[in-house]
Amino acid sequence: MDRKWGFVFLAVSALAYGLIHVIDKLSLNAGADPFSYSFARIGIGAVMMALFLKTTGKSNLHVVFDSRLIKDFVIIGVLASGWGLLFQIVGLQYTTPTNVAVTLVLAAPLTTLFAVLFFKEKLPKNFLPISFLLLAGVYLVLTKGKGFSLNSGDLLVVIASAAFAFSNAYAKETLKSVRTSVLAFARLLFGALSIALLFPFLPFHPASLLPSLSIVLLGGLIFGIRVITFYKGVELTTASIAMHATLVFPVITALSSYALFGTPIELVQWLGIALVLGGAYALTRLELP
Repeated sequence: MDRKWGFVFLAVSALAYGLIHVIDKLSLNAGADPFSYSFARIGIGAVMMALFLKTTGKSNLHVVFDSRLIKDFVIIGVLASGWGLLFQIVGLQYTTPTNVAVTLVLAAPLTTLFAVLFFKEKLPKNFLPISFLLLAGVYLVLTKGKGFSLNSGDLLVVIASAAFAFSNAYAKETLKSVRTSVLAFARLLFGALSIALLFPFLPFHPASLLPSLSIVLLGGLIFGIRVITFYKGVELTTASIAMHATLVFPVITALSSYALFGTPIELVQWLGIALVLGGAYALTRLELP
């Protein structure tokens, strides 16, 4: 399979990632419990990733239980696909899919920042001005340029972005020992298990998924497609190209959210989206000093 197929996979991944936030909102609007929905979405994604790895025959799933790596897998899974996702989905109840998609781009500068603060990486040149540009874009989208107040949903998604970013920074060392696709499966598996551990303590209502079961299954399916196509795209191109190719997802979310919910997007918010995309792209082009 040649390089051009890599770009096809990445295009599908960007489309799926842009749509998943809208599907999440549809499920929540239909009455799905955010805790049960999060578990279902991650669980379906984990099963799809396991089937993908088995059918390709490139990786042994038992690696995720390697005693030398399991601590790293658990930390990454809890932050990226477990409790971090819970903050995102619960936050989505109180905000829009567009706000969620744009806020999640904050994970890009935060990943670099955490890598510098906790893992002794050097700060890339021009990181700070580019990050401020991206932050200005997020501000315009979330507040429409009016004041500084954020609703509780937006704040929860900011926390989720920080969790995703720390897991990304932490995962850099782990990726030296395992394939990217194996780490992706481990992240989903331990993320789902970490949510399951909260069953006795949070108001889980699995029956709430039944009225919108088709949407819930669609959410899990699209999420699984997003994960598989992204890592297949990385395999056929490079991680840097994959990051560039999928940065368009907030635009897909904004357009699909407008089409399904009629969520208005003001001119100042489009300016914010442009700043976010430009800033995120510039961050991926930075080189270490």
